[in-house]
Formats: sequence, C-alpha cells, structure tokens
Amino acid sequence: MADSLREEVEAGNAAFCAALSAGDLEGVADAFDAEAVMLAPGAPAANGHEEIRAYFEQGPRISGPVMRPTRIEEIGDAVAEVGDYTMTVTMPGEEPFEDAGKYLCVRRRDAEGRLRLWLDTFHSDRIAG
Repeated sequence: MADSLREEVEAGNAAFCAALSAGDLEGVADAFDAEAVMLAPGAPAANGHEEIRAYFEQGPRISGPVMRPTRIEEIGDAVAEVGDYTMTVTMPGEEPFEDAGKYLCVRRRDAEGRLRLWLDTFHSDRIAG
C-alpha cells in the first residue's frame, strides 16, 4: 500500500472525526458516498446522506472521536479499512460515557476522485448490562 493512500485515509478520518465532534452534520454526511450504507449498533441501517444525517441528528452526540486504522487494502476501485476507535458518547437524555470499539469501512472515489465512506459499520466493545 502506498504511503499516500494511508495518508489520504487518515486525512479523511481526521476530517470525519472533526465534523462529528463539532456536531457538523453536513460535514458528517459529506464524508459519505451518496449511496452509502451505515450499520450502527442498535439502529436500523442508514442509507444515503439523509438517513445518515438523521441518525446523528436524532441519536448520539459524539465528542473526541479518534479512528486508528490497523489495516488498509485497495480492492479494485475501492479501499477497505479496518481499525479501532475511541470516543465519548452522549445518548439523548443520558450521561456521557467513554466508548471504544472497532470498525470496518469500504470507501470508493466520487466523480472528483475523493474517497468517501460507502459501506460502514462499527461495533462497541462495551457490554450492556
């Protein structure tokens, strides 16, 4: 894998995390491909910008997210990424909690050549009890 691909993925992650932390829902939705599917824990699949935006508008507030890719692979025109994350999560009406988990995403390039999240899923290591 070229260093430039890793740098591009990490820059995309940094921009996505900054938008999440700032509550910038347009910036969050813009990180995703128009045909994206996001599979979040405890929620139905979110398809496309509108549903992904609605998930973050109505669901958890995220602060201090950090994504750490552990594997990045080019697969044809797509880029698969596996990694782990940490963040502070505040669910509506609840106290904030620290969360850590893992994620798998596949990105593809848009018409301008920018890598965008296309297929995204994440899973908390936190056990509900």
